[in-house]
Amino acid sequence: MDSATWTVIAIGVTILIANERSSRALRTDLRALGARIDVQTKRIDALVEQMAQMRERIARLEGLFEGMRESIPGRRDRDAA
Repeated sequence: MDSATWTVIAIGVTILIANERSSRALRTDLRALGARIDVQTKRIDALVEQMAQMRERIARLEGLFEGMRESIPGRRDRDAA
């Protein structure tokens, strides 16, 4: 083989090595990103659960306020008018 052939082979090997390193770095970055997404998903799930609990509490408070408002003497007469 002549020197031009070896040059082409060397360039090809260099490109393959660079491609492999780039792919490896991308896979590492994607794994890290996946881990971060998992953490954020868990946080979002926890927030959704807290929001559901808050809705329940607010609904209970609304019921209590409604009961208190109805228990005030003469309040029903003014509301109906």
